[in-house]
Amino acid sequence: MNKAVSVIIMILLVFSFTGVTFSSEQEKKMQVFAGLITAIDTKEHTITLQNDKTPEFTCIVNDKAVIRMNNEKKSFADIRTGNIAVAVYEEMNGKNVVKSITVVSPATSSSEGQPKP
Repeated sequence: MNKAVSVIIMILLVFSFTGVTFSSEQEKKMQVFAGLITAIDTKEHTITLQNDKTPEFTCIVNDKAVIRMNNEKKSFADIRTGNIAVAVYEEMNGKNVVKSITVVSPATSSSEGQPKP
């Protein structure tokens, strides 16, 4: 009986460590980039951001991405150049794919911030 209990405990420990390793591998893949939105490509569904350290960072904003602005859920069409954004992304097949993006400054009301087709 003691032998059976110790075997069960060992199996549970192995599975618990495997789960921890798997989740930490996924966490390593997720990255964050914050910067000014300088370009929007509506055909390719990409945005380009820049900050002091990186002059150009392009990422894909697909339909699965969660887009938030002023604590409200928004769509890709609501994103404007000139906004400041924080993108949480994952590199997949050599491309930066956004999982979520938070726009922290609203677009100006001028047509200058409109996306280019």
